Amino acid sequence: MVVLYIILSWIGAVVIHECGHCIVAWLLKINIARLGLFGFVIDNQKKIRFEGSGLGSFVVFRNAKPTVLNLGILYAGGAVANVLVVMLLPLKAGLGVETFTLMNGVIAAVTLLPLNNLATDGSMLLNLVMNPEETVLHYTVSYFLTNEYTEKFDALLPQVLSTLDGPLGKVQESHIIIYLSYLNYVCALKKGRLENEQKQLVKKVFNTVLSDKRMKSRYLSDYMVGEVMTQKLINGKNSVGDYKELHKLPILLKRRIAYLLDPEDTGKKADYYQEITTTAQGEATLMINGELSYLAL
Repeated sequence: MVVLYIILSWIGAVVIHECGHCIVAWLLKINIARLGLFGFVIDNQKKIRFEGSGLGSFVVFRNAKPTVLNLGILYAGGAVANVLVVMLLPLKAGLGVETFTLMNGVIAAVTLLPLNNLATDGSMLLNLVMNPEETVLHYTVSYFLTNEYTEKFDALLPQVLSTLDGPLGKVQESHIIIYLSYLNYVCALKKGRLENEQKQLVKKVFNTVLSDKRMKSRYLSDYMVGEVMTQKLINGKNSVGDYKELHKLPILLKRRIAYLLDPEDTGKKADYYQEITTTAQGEATLMINGELSYLAL
């Protein structure tokens, strides 16, 4: 019976935690792009799918006007919900209620630990405090990548280049991926009309990322390789067929490179769209899903 209480309490506390994030997002009028609970994921199209046997949960936001304040409230919302449960439930109300109360306290405490590898709320809050401008920039770039193409999209270029031209150690790896994807889109959509100084800085940034020894996660072997190769092909004279290492890439990234090199080719656009919607995307899911909106260009 005790084990059952623990399992049910854990499930309930996790659900309350994510509900806390979602309620805060609703109050701040921030769109929820994806919600994951124990391997099941629901997106903003209200489509539910099973993505694995995950024991945790997550919420992905699309923040149109990110600020240090609203990001901090979003990150803390889950733990606050768990703490409220602890405060409101009676201290002596039977083993089941006491277990549930304790579990909410544990979930609140654990999620506030600054564990970067697990992308906990605590790590997000710490990064927000240490790098507020970069964190706000990341959410701004992410929003435009996943929602709309406007002049504001292009206007972010100096900030992105400045961020990546500084010490990469201060930038989260998942943020770097978003920035590289952004740079590739700017280069592809402008069709080489970047200023020469900007072109050189873009090239420098990609070379720096490629040679960074700390980039050892799956991002490097999957999505980041595709980003770097795309940039080399956009700025170089070689064609996709001339690139000797291209055969090692997943078909999804091959389609992506072909599309970015020629965004107006409706056939390449359709091939890429079909590949996105039918392929298991792994850790690249967020970035690749964001590109669906750009297929309309």
